[in-house]
Amino acid sequence: MPLVAAAVLPHGDFAFDPSLLSNPTSRAAADGLHRGSLLAGRLLADAAPDAIVLTTPHGLQTSWDVGIYQNAALQGVATVGRDLQESFGPASPRKLYPVSLDGQTDAGLAQQIMDVLSARHNVTLQRGWNGVLPMPLHWGEVLALSYVANASAAHCLPPLVTLGLPLSRYNLSSAVATGFLQLGRDLGRLLEASSKRATSPASSRARPFLEPSRNLLETCPSVYSCGWLGLPMLHGALEAAAEAEVRKAGQGGKWWPLNASWAATLTAAPAHPTYYGMMAAVFQRRRRDAFVCPANTHRCADGLAALAAGEGALPLHRLALPAAPPGQPLLFPYYSNLGPVGHHAAASAEVALIVQHGSGRNADDYFCSGVQAAAMAGLGGGRALVLAPRFMEPADGPPPSVVWWNGTFPEGCWRCGRSTVSSFAVLDALLDALGAAKTSGALPSLRRVVLAGHSSGGQIVQRHAIFSRVPPRPQPFAVRHVAANPSSYAYFGPERWRGGRLALPDAAARVRCPDYDSWHWGLASRLPPFAASTPGGTNAALALFAARDVVYLQGRNDTCDCNPTTAGCGCLSHGLETTCADELMGRFRLMRGRLYYAQLQAHFNASPAVHSMVEVPNVGHDHTLMWQSTQGLDAIFRW
Repeated sequence: MPLVAAAVLPHGDFAFDPSLLSNPTSRAAADGLHRGSLLAGRLLADAAPDAIVLTTPHGLQTSWDVGIYQNAALQGVATVGRDLQESFGPASPRKLYPVSLDGQTDAGLAQQIMDVLSARHNVTLQRGWNGVLPMPLHWGEVLALSYVANASAAHCLPPLVTLGLPLSRYNLSSAVATGFLQLGRDLGRLLEASSKRATSPASSRARPFLEPSRNLLETCPSVYSCGWLGLPMLHGALEAAAEAEVRKAGQGGKWWPLNASWAATLTAAPAHPTYYGMMAAVFQRRRRDAFVCPANTHRCADGLAALAAGEGALPLHRLALPAAPPGQPLLFPYYSNLGPVGHHAAASAEVALIVQHGSGRNADDYFCSGVQAAAMAGLGGGRALVLAPRFMEPADGPPPSVVWWNGTFPEGCWRCGRSTVSSFAVLDALLDALGAAKTSGALPSLRRVVLAGHSSGGQIVQRHAIFSRVPPRPQPFAVRHVAANPSSYAYFGPERWRGGRLALPDAAARVRCPDYDSWHWGLASRLPPFAASTPGGTNAALALFAARDVVYLQGRNDTCDCNPTTAGCGCLSHGLETTCADELMGRFRLMRGRLYYAQLQAHFNASPAVHSMVEVPNVGHDHTLMWQSTQGLDAIFRW
């Protein structure tokens, strides 16, 4: 596999040093780019390439030709802060400082690339000073390559082949993009035939994308992004590698989908800390027997993207529930990236993420979003075990022996913890299975387990944290609950917020809404059997709850205050629950989360605070954006 990895890396100085930005929101976005770039650099360094083929929009340029650097030595200095200074004036950057980089050209590979590509593409060798002095590298190359160099054990780069994009990228990208796609294919075929292991990073101020796509060529009639032409080249190279893989497997002309050959990891999501946007992404070879997550679940627009047809089956496993009657096995389905709980494939897992779907029961989508988030947190390659429970209803066609809920409220409501087998008992069974695997030595590296739920998934996670039978600080690992954007919470008493204080709702509200303090909005009555049978009763459960590690993750834009069934509702509510019991908690999810958290502190008279609340800027009701935000990654993986 000569082409072992590929990447898109940002060259912005604020991505290299987020402290250059004084605005907190911009600096937070730049910090996400910085973390993702460091991760991308480490993944490329871990691929141990013999050579790096770099495309750059800011190197030496000709009008139409791709320039291939020929000088044996490469040398450059980037002045961090100068890009911001040139864009915003001298007052913008806080500091200016140099970052230097030295490199060597793989002259043989450069000549080989020239010989092959010149047969039908506009390419030219570029040599300066008779090849004696170093060819210059500048900020665009130095900063991008520094992520790779700094991640390597020797803090140096393997030999480079540097390809400078032509000046035509400025205003003719759309016109020449098809040719660059073919150029990338020819380059990829050359690398696949080479005996050298190569990586192909592109230094780019990039148009946001999940994986390079032909659609870019069709939907972008005029593109001005600096490094955009590098993306069709990258796409073509990855296609050529996928085709070569099919041929080597003896499959003749059968097409192997691109994302079945390459695993795309968006290590830094598209962000726009200044007037332009950047991102970081890495593409790594897949094993042919590995599962494939569709690209659209990595960063879907509405959080409800379904698996695309024909993308390949995801690994679904079944957990035997201890509550099953003798001789009648009762199984619960869940997705896993590292086999069933306790499988040897998870031996290196340091953290287990149980990612809980919402009312759409799209556990496959949540699973892929969780796998992507783990990779963005630097926990790919088996360091994170991602499990996605799948609570089924009759419409899902549950097979024999698989537990299901009928979806009715309250008795058949899985998010409420009800039914013959409580959903709370199922989550406890997953935790117990992880604990048993850790104790047996099957998961020797496991240190942390996170239950993270969004929307209706946030509802079940919040209530499970109250009534779970698993101790707050269990051995042999720590457990955290992350409840994101739920529509409602279980309050601990009949008071609700009125006029800035906790008080009983007025008489008219209590008549209109007699069940507002019963389950699942409160604890006064109708508790599900699992909760009602808590050892020591509700007060004992609340005492354990206060000792648990719980994070409430709120999207700051989750502020729709109506439901599509409401006449005149002009916002996208994603099924906001608007019963009178819900409305007594607040008008919209963000408000309800803030008021519940305040109730929590008042109930426990907490100092310091019980649990923690984190708000995610610029995100509404979208589980993927919540998990993959800087705040989400910190809450789930970095504690």
